[in-house]
Amino acid sequence: MARFSIQLLILFFVVSFCVFFGVELAKQGIEEIHGPMENVAKEVSTSEIEPENQKSDDGISTIKEESPKLSFATTTEDSIGLSAKIGNALQSTAHKGVEIIVSVFHALFS
Repeated sequence: MARFSIQLLILFFVVSFCVFFGVELAKQGIEEIHGPMENVAKEVSTSEIEPENQKSDDGISTIKEESPKLSFATTTEDSIGLSAKIGNALQSTAHKGVEIIVSVFHALFS
């Protein structure tokens, strides 16, 4: 029973480490692509939601211009093909990695 408890505790720490490490990697990747997350939170919290049409003091309705939206660079066929190849490589790597982890845990606990 004590051996099972130790194995379960080790498994818990390994899974916890992997989850927190994965979240940190995802956060760093998002910040690398979109910039620091603190700036986004400040922009959203300080912006006020206003109706599109507002009446001014003299009763004439004014239409507010829309603020410019974030736009990503246009993709070309080359970048789409490269993205697909990278995505496929990452998918197969992740699949093989999961199979290896499952086989290791199967060997440990069976």
